[in-house]
Amino acid sequence: SNSLNFHKLGLQDGLHDGIVKCISQDKYGYIWIGTVGAFNRFDGRRITHFTNIPGDTTSPYGRQPRCMYSDSKGRFWIGSETGLMEYDFKTGAFKKIAAFQNMFITSITSVNDSILFVGTRRGLFRYNVSGGSIYNYRSSSKPGDSVLANNGINDIFFKNEKLYLGTNK
Repeated sequence: SNSLNFHKLGLQDGLHDGIVKCISQDKYGYIWIGTVGAFNRFDGRRITHFTNIPGDTTSPYGRQPRCMYSDSKGRFWIGSETGLMEYDFKTGAFKKIAAFQNMFITSITSVNDSILFVGTRRGLFRYNVSGGSIYNYRSSSKPGDSVLANNGINDIFFKNEKLYLGTNK
């Protein structure tokens, strides 16, 4: 039988605060832990904090992180209560995606190298990473999309060419 070993990371280990909202891993193997007050990057030994710095446009949003996702190209996406960001590994900057500003992001997944699906309290969005275009399914007039009208998205999962959605209705 497989046994699991559990190790708790807490304030004494360098975590910014003790309320964890989401966890993910980036292409370099770092474990990212989103807590109420910061993004914490764990390298297996040390934790580095990333917090909002007023006036610094390259720092992360100050509102709570809700989800993180590493896509097939290794880009690292972070959804917070205030919007969507991409972490730039070369510069260490958090690039805020303007189209998602002031949106409560609940979940992120990709279906290929250039298309992200972003779940928000305002519905499901398809974001073309290459071109920057955004499509809101909530405003769709297609009959098949009517189930998404006025429906918040809580979670997204993509498997075998199917997109599964956890919704409010």
